[in-house]
Parts: sequence; structure tokens; C-alpha cells
Amino acid sequence: MNDSIERRPMTTVRRRPANRRQLIVEAAGHRFSQQGFENVAMGDIAADVHIGASALYRHFSSKSELLCAALDAELDRLGQAITAGVSEAEDLDRNLESVAQFAVTNRRAPLLWEREARHLTAEEWSPRAANLREVRDRFIAALSGGNADEGAVLRARAALSALLSPAFHSVSLPPDAFRSSLQHLAKRILAAKLPAVGKRTVPAAARGLAPASKRELIIQAGLRIFREQTYAGTRLEDIAAEVGLSTSSLYNHVESKADILETVLLRGNGYLHVTLDDILASASDEEDALRRLVGVFASFAVRRAEVTDAMVTDLRAPGNTTEQLRQGQREYVEEWVHLFMALHPGRGRQAAHIEVQGTIMTIIDIARDRQYGCVDNLADLLTSLATQVLIY
Repeated sequence: MNDSIERRPMTTVRRRPANRRQLIVEAAGHRFSQQGFENVAMGDIAADVHIGASALYRHFSSKSELLCAALDAELDRLGQAITAGVSEAEDLDRNLESVAQFAVTNRRAPLLWEREARHLTAEEWSPRAANLREVRDRFIAALSGGNADEGAVLRARAALSALLSPAFHSVSLPPDAFRSSLQHLAKRILAAKLPAVGKRTVPAAARGLAPASKRELIIQAGLRIFREQTYAGTRLEDIAAEVGLSTSSLYNHVESKADILETVLLRGNGYLHVTLDDILASASDEEDALRRLVGVFASFAVRRAEVTDAMVTDLRAPGNTTEQLRQGQREYVEEWVHLFMALHPGRGRQAAHIEVQGTIMTIIDIARDRQYGCVDNLADLLTSLATQVLIY
């Protein structure tokens, strides 16, 4: 008698994870912050969580809805970090540590509201913008001690920019050392003694002469529209209408949107490198060079906020010079780091990079913030702040 039993292969029953929606949102946030909203397909996100597109659409009807959900999740995390930090308002270290921990753990999250949120409609962005303002205001109120002094508020706002600055660069350290470097940077900002914050003035109508070149007019118009509508959301028809040309006539002066953006970014990089070369050639020592670099950069960031904004938000735009631009930015920052380390030889290179990058990003972030862009002595304020942060 054959008592062997025929055994059938066991069928694995796949159970839907209870947190599938959360997994989808996290995958989407990661993709959007790493690749850019316009470069991500719904199928990419579905594949990341091992589901089909139809299953994804049962949860979210569009990429925009996913971006809204990813923004909500990260803003909630930042809000929780700030709430945890301000539970003991007198403990400055606790406040800074909590947000620094968020920045290290959720490093690319700020890119969702600083860069990718521009792809949302005004209706979609409005409640997220209100949430972001509320979160920032809570942090600022905690660090400024409820002080209504505008200088204290500006320092607290700058400290938050510095803490979240790792989103915009790739330099890293072990988590504890990374948090420590960010906290050190934020403390330097909060300890800075600033001139009185000047008057807020309504920007006057453009003065001076308009360029004679049609190409220059097109480039200037394109840059303004990129800032308002995003590079991806701008059509050549929009730029043509702004300068009073037909779209077909526009092609007589520029090849594409990428041509406009590349021109702006190359000029911005070129200006910074030329001024860097001039300063290094005439500086008496490293401190003199760093002081002058800070002043020139702060002035440039305030005068041409739309250019520095493009340099940190649109560098991934299609074109043939992206790597050249990135290399130029890396070399520029490296010169700052070299000067900083000459003044502070005890700082390790990675920590020095984090502090320098954080200072540069703080200048850019405050200069492009419309709340401060109209302050008449903003360049002086940022120069004073950054100089005290880097030279001590």
C-alpha cells in the first residue's frame, strides 16, 4: 500500500497592508522630493509599494492629490517636532534638537513645500500654506520668547531656515553629529546682534532703462514667470504674451524654456565666480575674504532673489548644462568652506560644509521670502547675521 500523500504547493495569501495608504503617501513624497513632481508617474509610485495602477487610483485620483497628501504628512511631522520641542519653552536646546532631528530624519521633506508645491493650484496650496505659516509661527514664537521685536523674529525665522537647509545639499554626518552641527549653527544665528530691522516698502515700479535686446526682455520675463508659475508650469505662450510677441516670433530669439533658464543660471553662477575671483585676488587674509564674500552674496541674493530662487529650485530643469551648473555651485561653496576652515581649524570638513551651506541657504531663503523682501535694509541685516555666524 502506498501511503505517501500528494502535497499541493501552498498558496501564499497576500494580505493588503493595513497602512497601505500611508505607504503610498511616503513613497510619493520620496519620489517627488528626489525626482521632481513633473518627472514622476503614478505607475512609478504604484511600483514602489508593489501594487497595480488601478489599486493606486482607488486611494488617490491624481498626482496632485498625492502631493497634497505628502505635504500634509510632512507638515504634520514638522508640527509634531515643534510641539515636542516647545513643551518646555525655556529649554532652547530641546527646541532646536527636536527640529534638527526632523531635518536629519526627513531630510528632503522641505523640498515638497519649497519646490514641488508650486505645481499645485491656488486652491490646493492655500490650506497647506496656512498650515506651514502656523507651524513656522509656533517655532518662531518659541525661539523668540514671544518677543515682538522684529530682530528676534528674524533671527528665529533664520534659525528655522538653517535647521532645514540639509534638504538642499547632500553633505552628511552620522545622525548625532549632524544634529549637533545644525544646533550649533542655529545657536549662532539666535545669538547674532542685528541692526534694527528697516522699514517695509512697497516695491516701486521698475526704474532705469529696459534692455534694447528682445532676447534680454524675453529672458527677464521668463524668469519672473518661472518664479510665479514654476518652470514646469510655464508655457512659451505665457512668456510671449508677457513681452507682446507671438509664440512663433519668440523662437527667433530663444530656442526653448530650457534656453531661458540655462542662460539665467549660467549668468548667476558666472557672476558669483567673477566676484569670488576678484575678492580672493585682493583680500588681505581669509577673514577679509569671507567677510566680503558674505556681503556680496547677501546683496546679490536680495537684489536678484528670482535668480537665487531658480538656482535652488529649478536646477534639475532639462538642458545640457545641468552638471556644469552643479559643479560650479560646488566649487563656489568649496571656497567658502576653505576660508571658514582657515578661521576655525578645529571644525571637521563635513561639519564646516553643513554650517556654510546652512548659512548660504538661510540668506537665500530669507531674501526670497516676500515678508522680508520689502525690508529696505535686508542686505545689511543678512550680511551682519551671516558674518557673525561664520566669523567668531
